[in-house]
Amino acid sequence: MLTIQGLNRQESEASDAPLLMDVDLHVAAGRCAVISGASGAGKTLLLRAIADLDPNQGHVTLNAKNRNQMTAQMWRKKLCYVAAEAAWWTEYAKDHFDDLTAAKEKGLIFGLSTSIFEQSISRLSAGERQRLGLARALLIDPDVLLLDEPTSALDPKSTLEIETALQAFMEQGKVIAMVTHNEAQGVRLGDDFYLMDGGRLAPRERPKS
Repeated sequence: MLTIQGLNRQESEASDAPLLMDVDLHVAAGRCAVISGASGAGKTLLLRAIADLDPNQGHVTLNAKNRNQMTAQMWRKKLCYVAAEAAWWTEYAKDHFDDLTAAKEKGLIFGLSTSIFEQSISRLSAGERQRLGLARALLIDPDVLLLDEPTSALDPKSTLEIETALQAFMEQGKVIAMVTHNEAQGVRLGDDFYLMDGGRLAPRERPKS
């Protein structure tokens, strides 16, 4: 269970202009919260704030345990943020995985050949990098996935493979908070729906399928 109360983020220490304003969000175990809104509304900032990647203020708990009671490393292992374009810190794909055998098995499920892990990240397509980033996140085995446009670079077949894996993730009682402009995907995966507008988050009705 992920609970957020009064989450705020200001533009900078020298500015009083808030980018996130008193955001409240509750996502129960086994559920997916889908967040939509216009570009620049604060959706990505919200996911990054929940993951504690940027300075922010507010009360954030996971399974009733406050993030202030954990180290940043421990918190980010339990809540894994996956950007639309994942970050890579070494040249070769294989170097981003602790268990290469498990990574290759997950990659096959996502339609990735085992040879991809021997390649340079710079030589991979946007879709291959996106699937690798999601595989890396799932192999961490977090309690919460914070997903920012998780299938934006994928074809329908690959999208279905990813959505099937995300459904299985939630069936373990785990939580997803997902930003997407794809309303059809939101309907397929989502349980609770929110609209971000001007740094504020409000519940919305479930979109029609």
